[in-house]
Amino acid sequence: MAAFSDYLENALLNHVLRNTPLATPGLQVWVALFDGDPGEGGISATECTFTGYARQQVNAWDAPAGGATQNTNAITFGPLTGGAPANVAGVGIFDANAGGNLLYHGAATARTLNAGDSYQFAAGNLDVAHQ
Repeated sequence: MAAFSDYLENALLNHVLRNTPLATPGLQVWVALFDGDPGEGGISATECTFTGYARQQVNAWDAPAGGATQNTNAITFGPLTGGAPANVAGVGIFDANAGGNLLYHGAATARTLNAGDSYQFAAGNLDVAHQ
């Protein structure tokens, strides 16, 4: 995942160039799965809705180096208990567990989930970088 959302790009520009305070989510960020890359506006794909799905709060990231960081713990979605099959191909990081502002987005390893399946980013496998 290597793209800032439009929301975050504008918030950073306002903060740095216009002295507009940037409200940070602190340790309150949630990872969401999509059926494709949600894009900069968060509307280019649909967030998953299978039974057993919920955004996952992630508050453990490596210290950034070279403009990049990774999750330090595994992030697990599911298992899918209804709505199978479910297609996963994108990921987004939000500042809320429902709704909220998309901060980062990108493609995820595409996978079709069937009943009983989970989707997981192992520790170090969700890369967040600015290019």
